[in-house]
Amino acid sequence: MPGILVVEDDENLNRGITFSLKKSGYEVFSAESVKKAKRIASDNNVDVTICDVNLPDGNGLEFVRWMRC
Repeated sequence: MPGILVVEDDENLNRGITFSLKKSGYEVFSAESVKKAKRIASDNNVDVTICDVNLPDGNGLEFVRWMRC
C-alpha cells in the first residue's frame, strides 16, 4: 500500500483524514507543521501527500515543491 502523508494543522480534520485512510488499509503519516512533515518525509517512504496550504510554520505549496525535489 502507498504511504500517505497528511499535513494539516486542524487537529480534528487531521485526525479524521488519517482515520479514514488507515481504515481503508493505507499506511498513513500525520504532521501538523511543515517542520514535522519534512522530518517524516525524509525518514519514510511517502508516495502521496495531502497538504493544507496555510500552516503555522510555513506554506503548504512550498512544502510540496520541496517534496518534488
